[in-house]
Amino acid sequence: MSDAFDIRHNWRVHSVPTFDGQYDTNIDTGEDYQSLELGTLLGLLPTSRPKARAPAFIPSIYISFDARCHAVQQAQGRFVALAGDIDKGNVSIVDVIKLTRDLFGPTSAIFIYSTGSATPDDKRWRIIVPLQEPVPFERWNEAQEAFFTYMERNGVLMDGSLARAGQPVYLPNVPPKRRDENGEPLFYESYADGNEGVPL
Repeated sequence: MSDAFDIRHNWRVHSVPTFDGQYDTNIDTGEDYQSLELGTLLGLLPTSRPKARAPAFIPSIYISFDARCHAVQQAQGRFVALAGDIDKGNVSIVDVIKLTRDLFGPTSAIFIYSTGSATPDDKRWRIIVPLQEPVPFERWNEAQEAFFTYMERNGVLMDGSLARAGQPVYLPNVPPKRRDENGEPLFYESYADGNEGVPL
């Protein structure tokens, strides 16, 4: 069966709303959000923006002007990826990869990258795991909570706010103040591998 007709690989074409930072909103303009296909987000190189203007997305295919409203996404959103934030514990990327691979399997698409506030001595991570098909909030929320619980039971605490329907998931970004004189990140690590969406 070709990739074009294999549902396990079709996660790449789901379009998700994107925006620039926590204050970027279309709630007053009534315009749909800009969107990108989920497949284009995995493996992105980090931008160089102040934290307040860092690029972000919501892992739902609902992109209307009110897409950043938690209640609206909870009612109307269809979610296409799980996401995680690890802000404590200075966990190595090797350990994060092992835990996510043990949970989601060897062929699932997984994108892990250090956050804009990470340093060599205080590693912090963001995780994106595409789903095989869009799912409603209730099912997605259950899976998010199960993901958090699994990681916590294995000694890694994740930020529970990413189980909220309209919570931004920040994309790779290393702010200018965390780059050297040549503009290179003082610290950035990432991992992107796998082809299949996770079934729920």
